[in-house]
Amino acid sequence: MEFMEIPAQLEALFTKGVTDLMLIGSGQCFIDRGGSLERVRSPFETDAELSSLLIELALESGSRLDLSKPMADFSISNFRFSAQLRSAVSEHPMVTIRRHPKTQVTMEHLLASRFLTESQAHFLEQAVKSQKTVLISGATSSGKTTLLGALVHHSAQRCAVIEETPEIKVSAPSFSLIERPNNQEGVGLISQSELLSAALRMRPDRLVLGEVRGAEFAALLQSVNNGHPALATLHARSLCEVPNRLLLLGQLANIERDLVAQLAMGIDYLVQLENLETRRISQIGKLKIAPFEAVPIEL
Repeated sequence: MEFMEIPAQLEALFTKGVTDLMLIGSGQCFIDRGGSLERVRSPFETDAELSSLLIELALESGSRLDLSKPMADFSISNFRFSAQLRSAVSEHPMVTIRRHPKTQVTMEHLLASRFLTESQAHFLEQAVKSQKTVLISGATSSGKTTLLGALVHHSAQRCAVIEETPEIKVSAPSFSLIERPNNQEGVGLISQSELLSAALRMRPDRLVLGEVRGAEFAALLQSVNNGHPALATLHARSLCEVPNRLLLLGQLANIERDLVAQLAMGIDYLVQLENLETRRISQIGKLKIAPFEAVPIEL
């Protein structure tokens, strides 16, 4: 909900430089400033207090979190929550909260923070301008969504942004479509694959997929090979790991290995991110079909 704010005891932990907050029960609280985790004092006295707050926040955001559905992802203002209640899958209530900037991060911001070099910025800007498909890969918290949002903002195209949880800011003529989970009766799911199909009927200049995780991979590859440029992210720890991740996603989507490799040639460029001391682009590369591998590009 646009005008909701997170509780003061949580917001107070997001001091300068803190991007993520993790709570494991009421007793263990950690923050992330872009490097190693730091343990800090928890604002909660009991697990029951934490659980009660998570249920209330999920409800107010329009999501459901209870004993029959003990896990939920939702957004409040510029904060994204991934919450779990104590249940068969978790010994304690837990939550991970990520803060996104309230203002749009631009390519200029990323240059100033040394997230990327001038040559990398120019290369990616030209790739988007010339209607190329770019796949951004990296580990958790490496800045994939940040770079994706900056490229969408820079593109000046009508982008169809498809996400599981809303994170990327868009303005008209671009638009967002958000995956809908099942309701209390276990029906009503609208998947990212369905949203991709719907988006194609709305005349976008470019498809943007927040993260490729499963069955939507087949729809994305088909769209790219039909001439629709795309921007998307993928979880992979290194550039050389990307082809295997694509093959695994192909298996999940029931696509044969050789066909995955052939269709993946519609992906023009790979961008690999890392998060060691700082978040940054570590490599830009391309896919090669024989053998199916990723090779870096020298800029």
